Amino acid sequence: MHTLSDNVSDVKLLRLLQQGRKDAFEALFKKYYHPLWRHSVKYLHDSHMAEEIVQEFFIYLWENQQTLTLPNSVAVYFHVAIKNRCLNYLKKKIHLMIPIENTTDILGYEPDQLIAEELSEAMDEAINKLPEKCKLIFLLNRQSHFSYKEIAGHLAISIKTVESQMGIALKKLREHLLKHGVRLLIWMPMIKETFF
Repeated sequence: MHTLSDNVSDVKLLRLLQQGRKDAFEALFKKYYHPLWRHSVKYLHDSHMAEEIVQEFFIYLWENQQTLTLPNSVAVYFHVAIKNRCLNYLKKKIHLMIPIENTTDILGYEPDQLIAEELSEAMDEAINKLPEKCKLIFLLNRQSHFSYKEIAGHLAISIKTVESQMGIALKKLREHLLKHGVRLLIWMPMIKETFF
């Protein structure tokens, strides 16, 4: 088996992982474990649970290596996967915290849940409607927390291009959300942090 050089691309490593290469898995683990752990802590505010989430993700990668899809950006794919796992964990945690006797209290819980779900769907729809380049840059910045400089280096483009594409992305997202009736929700922390 050939030894991997340090400059093997992430996509190549994922392709080698599909072939069962343990060294490719180890290289991805070494490169992404700590950034993904930090990303997870931002959502969970719990370092131990963040560690567990990231470990489970890498176990999933190893166990499902043959059926993995090859994304355009491994970094974005990994960060979005971790974000989704964190959000799923938080949803379950919140559900468990609601006392059984209160679960039928529709006025107490249902409206907030419906608003959150509707908002989440509108956000996903808005992001998915972006042109591919805008979408990738937006996700790298707002979900993976890459700086403009890091994005420019990662995608081999200028910082000015990143700024321009982010401007286009944010304008389109605001227009989409306002058009879809979330005008009264723009002060919600999740909306402000992601889109404004």
